[in-house]
Amino acid sequence: MAPNPDQKRFRLPHAGLALVGAGLWAVLAFLVLRMPPDGREHGNLGQFIGRLHPLLVHGPVALLALVPLMELAGLRPRWEYLRSAAAWILAVAVIAAFAAAFDGWLLAWSGGYRGRDVTRPHVGGVWLAAACAAAAWARSGPARGAGVRGAYPVLLAFAVGLMIWTGHGGARFRTGTGS
Repeated sequence: MAPNPDQKRFRLPHAGLALVGAGLWAVLAFLVLRMPPDGREHGNLGQFIGRLHPLLVHGPVALLALVPLMELAGLRPRWEYLRSAAAWILAVAVIAAFAAAFDGWLLAWSGGYRGRDVTRPHVGGVWLAAACAAAAWARSGPARGAGVRGAYPVLLAFAVGLMIWTGHGGARFRTGTGS
């Protein structure tokens, strides 16, 4: 099914989303720096919500893995519509990455964890949320107009690499194989 050339392409409200993303990242970075995991358990509700982290983390992983595949497939004229859909998937991946990062912080802080084995995936998740947001911004129309046209593939590749590194650290932590 060929796309209709008269249809408008999906565009995110870029400036507002960029500010919201920067604000969320600032709050997340503040929590990580000012309230790191100290090895003590903090509250039952926080532990309950934090224990959902292993379930929540798979959403942004799947979505972020799908975006480059859709972008590459969309290079073919026959499947060009996939590139517009990739913008939606990336936007949802950004939201899911921030949700998983906040929940990961809550798990680490309230669950009685501490040490390097929890810090590595914890900090990696914070940077992953930022990398996803930066890739989404670089894909936007205003960013392309500002001269950062080639930044999107680089930032997307960086986000995928960071996702692999962070996921590896989280899996090692969960299985207890250490660093």
